[in-house]
Amino acid sequence: MERRWTRLAALLVAAACFRATQNMALTTFSLLAKERVGVGSGAIGGLAAVAAGVTVAVNLGVAGRVPVNWSGLAAACGSLVVVPALVVLGQARSVMELGVGAVLMGLGGGVVFPALTTAVGQVDPERRERTLAFFTLTLSGSLAVGPLLESVVLGLSHQNVSVPFFAFTILPCVGVITIGLAWTLGGRDHVLTMAPTRSDLIEAGLVGRLEAPDSVTAGPLRRLLSRGSLGNRGWRMAITGELLYAVPFAAITVFGALLARTSFGVSPEEAQLGFSCFFVTSLTARAAVAWRAPIARKLPLMLLSGLLTGMGLLLLASGNGFVLLLLAMGILGIPHGITFPIVLAQVAEASTSASLGSANAAFLAVSNSTEVLVPAVLGVLIPATGYRGMALLLLVPVGFFAILLWRQRPPAGELLAG
Repeated sequence: MERRWTRLAALLVAAACFRATQNMALTTFSLLAKERVGVGSGAIGGLAAVAAGVTVAVNLGVAGRVPVNWSGLAAACGSLVVVPALVVLGQARSVMELGVGAVLMGLGGGVVFPALTTAVGQVDPERRERTLAFFTLTLSGSLAVGPLLESVVLGLSHQNVSVPFFAFTILPCVGVITIGLAWTLGGRDHVLTMAPTRSDLIEAGLVGRLEAPDSVTAGPLRRLLSRGSLGNRGWRMAITGELLYAVPFAAITVFGALLARTSFGVSPEEAQLGFSCFFVTSLTARAAVAWRAPIARKLPLMLLSGLLTGMGLLLLASGNGFVLLLLAMGILGIPHGITFPIVLAQVAEASTSASLGSANAAFLAVSNSTEVLVPAVLGVLIPATGYRGMALLLLVPVGFFAILLWRQRPPAGELLAG
């Protein structure tokens, strides 16, 4: 048991290193493109969409096909791809160089995140929801610390937005080392993931209760499009709950720093402090979810996330100054913290152990597809609406998915039973 949790700790360190690095690149990319290369919102949205498109393609074509017991090794390989991506972006002085760096980031991220999610989810099937909650809590912690580190780097470099890309190359390397440590501790039989046997699942009471349609065991794209999966209410609610927040989050990730610079009048360092406030409140919310896990009634929390998202967007559309930026980003961080662990648990409940890797890859592909569509669409609309108008436009999909989620709610009898 002690070795198992030591291996889990190593995987969580790797996840924290990767997520902090990925978030730095995502949130600083728009500033880098505008201030160092001189491109506009349309090109920024297009490049972000291309990078996200690569991530989705890898989710569907590669990550979902990785055997469960090799997911840790796949995560290590993906982390290694991130290092040259950061170097290319840090020295970029043209749109082509920005594109190459963005595509490399998409390649690495498309493998690492679903692979680590699967590896962590296999550590202890009897307490999978709590383990996944701690996984998302670790991600939130890294996201809170990452912008603080970047703010320090930006301050020391006199607001040079290229320097963080070079400084953060050390984190993926640390991640690979810790995954190697997990391999050493786990031995060849475990190959980093400690995948449970079917007898383990029967003993834990998971097989049968979690059995899904045959289509769930297919590849992630077939699983997503199959009638059996779409007819699974748990799957539909997880996807809708994720999209409720993923759409505005995709916009904030790509254009949030530019919105802070142009509409709130802050420096790049202060913009990153806004993201740090965002992820601190996200961390707090995820800690609460982890403390209360397992959570039987997930729908009320998903709807609360939608309400808080709308409040935060309204503040972004009307506020001014550093203090109001922190307030808006802090409010938006709460639904970010609540949503992901809740919907991840929902996906796990709707999947068998054998199909968990495919299910995670399909789920993340749907989530990541917002990062393809949203930046591309908003990049075209922002010249007409401005960044404050962008925040108001995002209220439309938030309202739509909140209504759709409410319509997908279980019958009253099931709600009372839960």
